[in-house]
Amino acid sequence: MKRLVYVFVAVAVILFGGYHQAEAVPIVGTPTFGGTVIDFEGWDEGTLIDTEYSSLGVTFTQDDGGTPMIDNKAFIYAYESGSGDAVLTGSTTGGAPYPTVAGLIAEFETPVARAGAFFSDTAPLGDYTVTAFDSLGGVIESYTITYGTLPSIPEFGNEDPSCDSDYPRDGTGCGIFVGFDVGSDLIASIQFGPSSVFADGFAIDDLRFERTAVPEPGTLLLIGSGLVGLGFMRRRFRG
Repeated sequence: MKRLVYVFVAVAVILFGGYHQAEAVPIVGTPTFGGTVIDFEGWDEGTLIDTEYSSLGVTFTQDDGGTPMIDNKAFIYAYESGSGDAVLTGSTTGGAPYPTVAGLIAEFETPVARAGAFFSDTAPLGDYTVTAFDSLGGVIESYTITYGTLPSIPEFGNEDPSCDSDYPRDGTGCGIFVGFDVGSDLIASIQFGPSSVFADGFAIDDLRFERTAVPEPGTLLLIGSGLVGLGFMRRRFRG
């Protein structure tokens, strides 16, 4: 019986030893990983986005229970796209008093290890919290994008000459990438915002996410060998 237990422990080590949760690393500034990218292009102005990207394993919602929407250039508030002409922003479908202010949530059908998006508010009034959740709704990691961190037009936040301060609002690139790398496939959803100040609008673009690599063939061989050994020991024990 003891030998059976030893084999079981050995197999467990092989199976799970290399798949522990690494320390969650917040990412602010530029993306540090590749993966799948959703750029929100190709939709009409005001299109509600919930299951439109379910084929990629992602659905979208808001912190107030509403559904985010597409905003195409020229934008309805002071923010910019990460690329192209479209961004994802909040709608009033969940009861928000204005469009663009509700918190945005991306939910992954299968948890991921890394996730984030281009985040823009070029006339920020407050701070924004970004949070990664596990499949049980627990917080993996959370951090705050402060008012002075966001590149902005004059008189707001961190003034950046590259930000488009004139109408129509149709700039690209004035913003930062925000996200997480937790090392293991634990992120079931990621939430952006809302602002700490009432009626502060923002948008995201180029949502990207990535899962951990498939185990190497050698690792799979070791796992298979361990399982075979476990089955052999069970037969001997029963005999």
